[in-house]
Amino acid sequence: MKKSGWQIVAVIGSFIFIFVACQRKETQPLQTEYKLNIPPGFPMPKIPADNPLTAEKVALGRKLFYDPQLSNARTISCASCHILEHGFADTARFSRGDKGQIGQRNAMSLTNVAYQTELFWDGANPSLEKQILAVMLNHDEFDIDITEVENRIRGDESYKPLFQAAFNGVINITTITQAIASFERTLISGNSKYDKYLRGQAILTPSELNGMRLFFDEKGECFHCHNGFNFTNFKYHNTGLDSVTTDEGRYRTTGIEEDKGKFKTPTLRNIALTAPYMHDGRFKTLEEVVEHYNRGGKNHPYKDGDIFPLNLTAQEKQDIVNFLKTLTDEEFINNPAFKKP
Repeated sequence: MKKSGWQIVAVIGSFIFIFVACQRKETQPLQTEYKLNIPPGFPMPKIPADNPLTAEKVALGRKLFYDPQLSNARTISCASCHILEHGFADTARFSRGDKGQIGQRNAMSLTNVAYQTELFWDGANPSLEKQILAVMLNHDEFDIDITEVENRIRGDESYKPLFQAAFNGVINITTITQAIASFERTLISGNSKYDKYLRGQAILTPSELNGMRLFFDEKGECFHCHNGFNFTNFKYHNTGLDSVTTDEGRYRTTGIEEDKGKFKTPTLRNIALTAPYMHDGRFKTLEEVVEHYNRGGKNHPYKDGDIFPLNLTAQEKQDIVNFLKTLTDEEFINNPAFKKP
């Protein structure tokens, strides 16, 4: 039967659609969903709708995380201040920039950072993607122009297949930060000696058990702020570090007077590895930290009401330190998927 002109056009149009679709499949490789290894008792972290987690992004982000090209002088990378062996925290009291600039704070651990909804000690950034961008632009950190970052990565041939797989070849500051954030969201730790004890797979020593009892004592200080699966309430507190605040902390972000001297409660997971402690790294050891809380901190008009003298004995203080050491996750810090590719 003879076809009409419209029928011929329809047939040709169908062939064109199929051809274009096939071409699209060739240029837009299928993404592989990345399945997070969620420990028992942990919730699923919220993944941004505009940056779904894929294996291709994670692989790309891992390479970028360790790449010093992201800093102006090409001397530091994300991994310089977030060291795997130290629970992705910094060993320097004040984290240094790409030209040796001394910053104002100690870089926080990235352990379980996927669960953080506000980043930095003062919660200034609402997402990992924006936090990474802030580090690049900060004069005390990477101190680099966005265009320069994009040009460097575009000029590196080793990145082209990775960006092709992860973002269909698009290389810009958005895809760069999304990839790094994707890798960081995989840094989940929940298999410490303490976790194994809860599952009946490990035995705590008498000292560790007493330290755990003291830690979770409702009359004490620890549990009020360091609670839940990640040993943090994700809130901000003034713990009486100073009588007069030199770093205004949360106040920088909110402008609320009562927020002066308040800093985010950090996770205690892998805490034995993340020295020095506090936002300014003033304490070198866990013993010093415990002694600070045992004394009840210094007087400050906005000091948290849960900070008061504990009057612990020397043995009790050591027991708490020993318990804190049970939060170290050896499998986490030795995971080959987190190491430099």
